Amino acid sequence: MKKNGFTLIELIMAVVILGIVVLSVLNIFININFKNPKLEAVSTSLYLASAKLEEISNRNFNSITSESLTSFLGDFSDYNYSVQAAYVASQEIEEVSLTPTSYKWIKVFVSSYSLGSLEVSTLVSDASN
Repeated sequence: MKKNGFTLIELIMAVVILGIVVLSVLNIFININFKNPKLEAVSTSLYLASAKLEEISNRNFNSITSESLTSFLGDFSDYNYSVQAAYVASQEIEEVSLTPTSYKWIKVFVSSYSLGSLEVSTLVSDASN
């Protein structure tokens, strides 16, 4: 005699396996929701830092100076930035030079309450020399 259909044990096993899969997928979505605001803050901070660095790099070499902690305007008022600009020697770009040279190391720091601080930097040279 041939029986069609599922036994009770097969149904219970299918429900248990399906429950484990559903809980695993839900756990992934829950973790994504908790991490999303931090990822957004990192992305925004990186964008603001890059834009500020580009703005400073486009200035006249002699007008590139350090700037104290300042808030961004508008929608980004929760973010602050500061700029460090220092002369460096062409041989040792990691060491600050006490005398003016043709190179400046620019560091832009962007901070927010939700993220902390993020730094981007670049080296610029005086094209007139």
